[in-house]
Amino acid sequence: MTDTSSKERKQNEITDASPKDAEAKNEINEDTDKKESEMTDKKNKKEQGQVEESAEEETLKDDLADGVTLDPQNDEQLDLNLMEDPVAVSKISVPTDDDQGEFLEDADAITEIRKFIDDNKAKKEEELTEELLNKGTEIASNFNKKLSFKEALTLAVITKYYLLYGMALIILKDAVKETGQNWIFYYKKHFIPSTYSSAIKYMKLARVPDIIRYAFLGLERLEKIFTAIKDDYDMKGPDPIGTFFRDSSISIDFHECELEKFRHDIDAAVAKIRINNLFKEENKDLPKDKVVKNTVDPSLVDAFIREGKKIEAGLMTDLYLYAKDGANPNTILKEHLKGGNGRILKSINKNLTGTKTIEGFPKLISELKSKVTYLSNHTALVQKITPQHMKDLQAQVTALKALVKAQKTKK
Repeated sequence: MTDTSSKERKQNEITDASPKDAEAKNEINEDTDKKESEMTDKKNKKEQGQVEESAEEETLKDDLADGVTLDPQNDEQLDLNLMEDPVAVSKISVPTDDDQGEFLEDADAITEIRKFIDDNKAKKEEELTEELLNKGTEIASNFNKKLSFKEALTLAVITKYYLLYGMALIILKDAVKETGQNWIFYYKKHFIPSTYSSAIKYMKLARVPDIIRYAFLGLERLEKIFTAIKDDYDMKGPDPIGTFFRDSSISIDFHECELEKFRHDIDAAVAKIRINNLFKEENKDLPKDKVVKNTVDPSLVDAFIREGKKIEAGLMTDLYLYAKDGANPNTILKEHLKGGNGRILKSINKNLTGTKTIEGFPKLISELKSKVTYLSNHTALVQKITPQHMKDLQAQVTALKALVKAQKTKK
């Protein structure tokens, strides 16, 4: 007996049925056939996708360097499967993974510190002896000195390259302007747009005469020095950075073990100049008998920097305002050096809050005056000032007048 196919059996059932039943069964069979066809298509597409994915993976493997795999081969290697462009990433990650002291130019140092880690990372607390402590301290200290020196050397080379890049951009900018084009549009078209602000920094520094001599300082410190001295030094004259070093009595010669001290000396010198500049700026509009003398102790600034603390703009303002109130600004630095949370410092901050409120009035008045001047030149904007705005402003002025009058009455 010959077997009948599934489709033939369905067709026979339809033929034997009534016309109405046959029509219903035909619709069911068509729907079933459609679903089977869709499932077959999905299966084929999935298989095709797997083939394409497999082919893409094989292409990636071919593009990777010999011996490099997408999967990590040890605990320190990167999983390249996570990367959108594994080949590009591998050009950075692989040299890092493979380095056994070549970059540091001291394979023995790498071997020594790895051995110390491997020998001791699993030890129990009672096994962490003083002998181990002394030996580990010596190994880690020597390793850190080598790292610091190598870091400085690498930083110097990279900084030199960025300064050369900035010099090239200066020439390009002049050429762009000469051809009647817009420099910003030109840069963002031909370079990575998000790097524009960095390019401005490179160009700014590259304009400083002889700055490339000091590439070993790194871009960050060069920019700090530039910002500190740009208003008081001849930035177009010969070697302004060298003049800064001579004026600050900083020796540029340094040994491997003194590198951190050298950096501290630079940062402290910059901080002292910035503090002095702030005092000068705040004093410029004061009568001679109201000028605030800068009595900040340079040795405290040195200590502050050595402790790894930063003297930011807010702290410098506090030093000035405290001195303006007739107090000793060095108290603030001393309290910060103690930890920064003491009762004395809290009391100082409370007093300074009041001082800053009063000191802010001239700025507030100046801003209001500036806005009125702007509106007088752009009268179309005046209509956007609502009656409520004027009412609120008047209410605050009235309240302030009442406070002042009440204070005078008390006296």
